[in-house]
Amino acid sequence: MVACFTPPSGKEIRSPFPAEIFMPERTLFMSGEISDEIAKVAIKSLLRLQKEDPVSPIFLWINSEGGDVEAGSKIKEAIEKLTPTVSTVAIGQASSMAAFLASSCSGPRLASESTTLMFHGARYMEDIRGPIGETLAIGLELSESTKNQLFAPLARRSGQTVEQLTGLFAEKDQYFDASSAVKHNFLDKVVTPAQGTEKHTAGTKASYKITIEGELQKTQINRIITQIIAGLLLKPQKDISLIFNRTWGGELTDGLALFDLIRLVNSLPACGRILTIAKGSSLNGVSVLIFAAGAERKIGSKTKLVTDPIETLIPAYTPGPAYPLLMAEARVQQVTLIQRFSQCSNQSPEALSFLAQRQLRLSAKKALQSGFADQIV
Repeated sequence: MVACFTPPSGKEIRSPFPAEIFMPERTLFMSGEISDEIAKVAIKSLLRLQKEDPVSPIFLWINSEGGDVEAGSKIKEAIEKLTPTVSTVAIGQASSMAAFLASSCSGPRLASESTTLMFHGARYMEDIRGPIGETLAIGLELSESTKNQLFAPLARRSGQTVEQLTGLFAEKDQYFDASSAVKHNFLDKVVTPAQGTEKHTAGTKASYKITIEGELQKTQINRIITQIIAGLLLKPQKDISLIFNRTWGGELTDGLALFDLIRLVNSLPACGRILTIAKGSSLNGVSVLIFAAGAERKIGSKTKLVTDPIETLIPAYTPGPAYPLLMAEARVQQVTLIQRFSQCSNQSPEALSFLAQRQLRLSAKKALQSGFADQIV
């Protein structure tokens, strides 16, 4: 999906977001798998923005697991030919081809604090179907032209040589949290919520409500992200309510993308707050973390907050050649998730370390006492 945030004709919009990460009429949000169709839409949008204004920067927000190398390379080549600089803001995840896009652009390279970057190595793993139906992971060697195409722009931005990068990524995929990516010069800055910012008091009624029901899907989370941004642009001084009704599931990286956006918005003085409401019998999985990020968190008297052990939230990878690579990502996510739960409660990361192996199950009263909710309704 590629979303554009263009104001309605004749309507002037003042963005509540910092100018370093967002301009309403100059921002694209690319999410999901990178494909030929996504590349066509993204390139068309980039060229349109250049035609409208060949000087002002363009912002490309990314939450993507990667995808087709050729399609991603077309986007990268288009960016390199543009006259405006293109700044990237990775939120949630930028993996595989998406990581190269996020770290090789012409402008500042930013990421939200929970973002994970994953780079494929000179050899990468690909699943194929075996002769009797089993899935096998095999190592495929990238061609020299593909290596140069991917690594040369990253080498220029990171201050390393192509040989150094291919050596770093020689045998396995590499996972970096946002801070580590900055240390390796793959990103320029981590965007964190403003500390000590006093929020204004918004109206008593939310500008609109977003209801989240059932299993959290990747497309649903990305749609909610675009709805929040669009809502804040149209009515920046009004609150937005996220209503969770028996919600469960969701991938960690996508949930963390929405979590980061909520915390960022709730730290900005020039816009409304994002409020969260938990209804139904229970709230499960990553949706608990998203709920806990709200500026004002209301929970039904009979609603329970339940998270399975973090180890079970991570896909049950089958041991094999690719297993160490997949578990490397899992370990990064595990540490990140415990830290984020700590930020939304009155519990330290050490006190919450049990979440890796044990279930968190809180009644409404316990959620209030533990700092995961503010009010029982």
